[in-house]
Amino acid sequence: MKNLKKNKGFTLVELIVSIAILAFIMLAVGGIMYSNNLIYRKEKADITVQGSAQDVYNKINEDIMQAKHIYIEGYQSDTKLNFSSNKIADNAGGVVPKNYLLPTDQYVLDHSSGNPSGLIGLELERDNTSRDTMLNAMTDTEKDFYNDLLNTSDVDIDAKLQTLTDEQLKKFRELKFFDPKESEEYAKTLSDDEREKYSVYSNRFRYFGAAEKSEEVTFLKSVPTKTNSSFSTLSSGTGSSKTYKYLYITKLVIVYSQRADTAFMSDTSAYNTEKAKPEYNGKAPNDEVTVTYTFGGAGTEKQIRCDYKYKYMDELNTTKYTDNNILTKQLNYCNANGTTVPGCEAQIDAENDSIKLYLYFADNSMTYTDRGMVKIRNSYVLHDAK
Repeated sequence: MKNLKKNKGFTLVELIVSIAILAFIMLAVGGIMYSNNLIYRKEKADITVQGSAQDVYNKINEDIMQAKHIYIEGYQSDTKLNFSSNKIADNAGGVVPKNYLLPTDQYVLDHSSGNPSGLIGLELERDNTSRDTMLNAMTDTEKDFYNDLLNTSDVDIDAKLQTLTDEQLKKFRELKFFDPKESEEYAKTLSDDEREKYSVYSNRFRYFGAAEKSEEVTFLKSVPTKTNSSFSTLSSGTGSSKTYKYLYITKLVIVYSQRADTAFMSDTSAYNTEKAKPEYNGKAPNDEVTVTYTFGGAGTEKQIRCDYKYKYMDELNTTKYTDNNILTKQLNYCNANGTTVPGCEAQIDAENDSIKLYLYFADNSMTYTDRGMVKIRNSYVLHDAK
């Protein structure tokens, strides 16, 4: 009975003090757990950004290495722009819009009147005066017939030419292009500068086979139509090297070859027609893949988009997909005197067919940059042959 009286339990004050101590301990433990959780989530997000950035970087590099033809749009700056954080920076100095192309590609676009096929075959288009002289010597029926052919779009002309007799095809080619002797005489009338351009152009395409001509046509059809002065050359007309720094890419168009597989063709007729041409000797031609990378853009400043278009294997075209072909939404960008510039910086060494990319990714309060020199496997992609 005496022991029971001595065991009175906790007083109210002791209970309050105990609860307070326990609350402090729980708050401390909870704070540590919360802090650790934030660190874990940030590290996980950073790893995700880094993994995504590395995947995108590797993908672009892989396509560049396979390139046979490259067209670049972007901005040129005299100084390096700032992409050091995930905050958009206002950079001092301006940027200049640029479009980069090989001089011989530029030459074909300037002289082919929208149909580069013949010019790549070293056929210069006949001037209007001599063409009109030939047309006026024909009957009205013949004149209307050939005028219709001459005005047919590049998209439809191949199908029409396949319906002609050998004599009609010969006459059409005479109307469309100079013959070799006339081309030689034409070259003599050029200025020294234009004659040099003509010489480089003819040297480049002299030994092109059917597949190479087809790839070149596919590529040039993907390049926006511009006047001669609108392009900056990747190398000079004589093949000497050019090096560019601080080029910020907004669009990159690449064309390369890939083994064709009829399993990915919704219609094999065009492929079989190409395969049957004598120049292929019964061998299966490769497919021609046009890859277009778009970096940023109005309302999509943090995106890199990639679109694939196959000449024959249309089932692999990215237009078949529903994910909008967005590689990432984590690309950094900056504001250069009112111009939004994407975080894709390139240095170009045209002489060595090399491109060095700097891709800037920013998210979750961190910045990730991967960089390296990419050597293109094919020669004469960034410079014309000397």
